[in-house]
Amino acid sequence: MVTGDAPFFNQLRRHEKDILPTDVVYVAKKVSVHGTEYRVGAVIHTGWIDELPEFSSIFKIVMVPSSKVYFILERYVTIQFDDHYHSFQACKPQRECTVVMQQSEFKHYLPAHQVKLSSVADGSFYINPRCTLPRR
Repeated sequence: MVTGDAPFFNQLRRHEKDILPTDVVYVAKKVSVHGTEYRVGAVIHTGWIDELPEFSSIFKIVMVPSSKVYFILERYVTIQFDDHYHSFQACKPQRECTVVMQQSEFKHYLPAHQVKLSSVADGSFYINPRCTLPRR
């Protein structure tokens, strides 16, 4: 993909000052960064808003000529923590919001689990953070 044709070019240029509109970037469906596999559609913890975690979904995975990997993310709105499901209830925002990040900018490097319940009719879904137990 030619970077000048990408809708996220200006955001990408904030990270990569030397990138030109004529440069070619590679778009992948999955990538492994430091042993963690990321796929398009995976949910990532990207920040905090009003004491609730902010989650985003991987929309595109882009590799620039300098061999750096960038994630084009669509932000979600976290509604609340649901004690019954032990997960965060979230939904897509009314206006789509994309952001460009590297893995080092994530608040937690492991992708979370996204669950849609058939009993929920308002379009919201649940996000379960994935935690690993320490090894002995």
